[in-house]
Amino acid sequence: MIASKSKQRSRGWKEGCCCRCIIQLGWMIYWMIEWLAEGILFIASSKFRIMVAIVISYAFLSTTALFIAGFFENSAVAPSLWNKWIPDELSPTWERIRLDLLDKEMKRKEMLKLLELERDSKREEMKLKGRDEWEEISTKSITDSVLIEKMGKHSDIDRLFQVKGDYLGDIKNDWSQAYNLYKKANELNPLEVNYLANMAWALLKLNRGKEAMKCLWKSYEIRPTYGSLVSLIDVAWKLNDWEKYDWLHGKVLEGAREGVQRREKVWLNPYLALHLPLTLEELKWISRGYSMSHDATDIRYMSKAMMLTYPKWDGKRKIRVGYVSPDIRNHAVGIQIRSMFEYHDHDSFEIFVYSVNEEAKMPDHVYAKVNQTADRLTDIHIKEWSEAAKRINDDQCDILIDLALFTAYSRMDVFAAKPAPIQVAWLGLAVTTGAPHYDYIIADQTVIPEESFPHYSEKVVWMPHSYHIFDHKQFYGLPSSKKYSFSQYLFSTKIPTDQPPPTQFFFCNHQNNYRLDPQIIYHWTNILKRTNGTTLIIKHQTDESTDEVKKQALSFGISTEVDTPGEWPRLLFMRGGGMDHIHQKSICNLYIDIPKYNGHSTSGDMLWAGVPVLTLPLESMASRAAASFIKTSGIPELYIHFHFLFGRMLNILLRIADSWEDYEEKAVWLSSFPPEYFAFRKKIEDERMTNPLFDTFLFVKHLEEAFEEMMRIRYAEKSNPRHFQVQNLQSTFGAKQLQNPT
Repeated sequence: MIASKSKQRSRGWKEGCCCRCIIQLGWMIYWMIEWLAEGILFIASSKFRIMVAIVISYAFLSTTALFIAGFFENSAVAPSLWNKWIPDELSPTWERIRLDLLDKEMKRKEMLKLLELERDSKREEMKLKGRDEWEEISTKSITDSVLIEKMGKHSDIDRLFQVKGDYLGDIKNDWSQAYNLYKKANELNPLEVNYLANMAWALLKLNRGKEAMKCLWKSYEIRPTYGSLVSLIDVAWKLNDWEKYDWLHGKVLEGAREGVQRREKVWLNPYLALHLPLTLEELKWISRGYSMSHDATDIRYMSKAMMLTYPKWDGKRKIRVGYVSPDIRNHAVGIQIRSMFEYHDHDSFEIFVYSVNEEAKMPDHVYAKVNQTADRLTDIHIKEWSEAAKRINDDQCDILIDLALFTAYSRMDVFAAKPAPIQVAWLGLAVTTGAPHYDYIIADQTVIPEESFPHYSEKVVWMPHSYHIFDHKQFYGLPSSKKYSFSQYLFSTKIPTDQPPPTQFFFCNHQNNYRLDPQIIYHWTNILKRTNGTTLIIKHQTDESTDEVKKQALSFGISTEVDTPGEWPRLLFMRGGGMDHIHQKSICNLYIDIPKYNGHSTSGDMLWAGVPVLTLPLESMASRAAASFIKTSGIPELYIHFHFLFGRMLNILLRIADSWEDYEEKAVWLSSFPPEYFAFRKKIEDERMTNPLFDTFLFVKHLEEAFEEMMRIRYAEKSNPRHFQVQNLQSTFGAKQLQNPT
């Protein structure tokens, strides 16, 4: 009975389904007939004819545009087709360009074909002459005796010359001989671009930059990779070689953005990336690619297998803080952190410092100072990340701070193993790491405003003043009140006299020439052209770079030559100084910063010397640092005074511009009001000793407050890292006296 009812229900369902399908099919046929009728009526209308005309016109114009644009991508287009779409008046120009491109392409292909044949022939010879034996010994430790023996036996193996070149350059520091060996390797195997790159590196060491650029361009012609482009722009920045800068800059920027869009690793060091107009999100992805590229898979699994243990904290014992740096030496970072370990509260904190650079050692004054004031200074020169991470983990640090990040000799691979429960990025490079194993980044409200938080992988810790530490009080001491006199030995360019007229106004920028580009030279020359009796002082790096800057300035209408004897040139190049360099820089009247990448240590130097700083903050942390220093220097209180006095809606006394036009206007305005300007400069000098920017003791107290909050979040709240702001302790710990903060 049950089975019979089931069959009836099944048969009823099938009959109902068929009926519903027939009804739906009927409706579909009805709607199709109706749409067809409406379509016939529409075709007969004038609207359809207009639409057809528009579609055909759009297809014709877009096809034509794509066809013409294709010429720029493919130089091998037929001359008849090329000339067909070029206006008659432009035909000679385009024809010359086309022939030049075709000629270069044919020559390149012929060269590559010959080089391939030559290389294949030599490879066959090498196989017959015992190359396998060389391959076996080349991975062993290289010594002079081994090289002499194998050079005699395998004198035609290109890799042998490369290895000996590496040995002489890296170990013996004999770059002249290293270059000759790389050149020989290149002659034996011209298609191996690594030999050309090595030749370029050796030439840079020998200050032969132009030849180095030729090697890199040849390498790019043989193998046009993105890495080759990055090497080219890196050297172009070092040399200020701007002959093909627009094209090179555009290609590197385009390649970086394409890599970010495809979510691929971009082979561009974040330090280089900060010199390009990339967005914060693009910088975050590029940084992530580098910070996660240290054998990431291996580290991710092996660090768990290492059984790293983390300390417990009950709020009673000392907080153990570790600082990891390759710059515990006479270095910009080392000089700024030199005194901070002394000012830590050693009753509440146990301070570990890990030096990861073999060049940092006794009797270096920074190394000696840190060794004396930290609870423990440990040299970690272990190459293997797992051993280095285990060594740090053995000390059971609660908080581990990376003071290097993407800079030279850093150990981001060790941080990837997470040897401490809380890891912090600070000071080494003003950029996000993009990595999940860094919990916090030390910043302030100026360099990382709240709207930028999503573009940083770390949680942001806002310091009350600036994120940067400056130890100028303890290291340099108070600059002399006696005005530094001009002297020819300070300059690589000739000055007319040691005593400039009192009305002469000196702009300056002492950043490394790597930060310069045609855009900033353009704006600086605009400022000079709009002012009288002004001179711009730039840091002299090399003769080659100085010549290039002169050439670029001349193209914008500013010459280093003078028309009248005794007249001051519009452009001067100043050599770097020793311990007295702060006093030397005080001869300048206004420091005009480079917006894309601010002077960090340099801006601090200028403010300590009493020289006002003009900056234009952009989006990245590196481009907003100088604005942070200026605000921390206590200048906002003067803004009200000057705004009332002159009625100007300009943030002059903050020395912070909000556009390129404003940047130029502020520089021109300041050079035009010497009495007010010098009154302002005197106020900066008078307030140096109470300026929180130079109060190392106060900064350390704020840092300790940040450390305690990190520990409270993890252990008391049992929460994940979060953004927070450090309480301002200036009323309790600020304004300590020179070299005696306690």
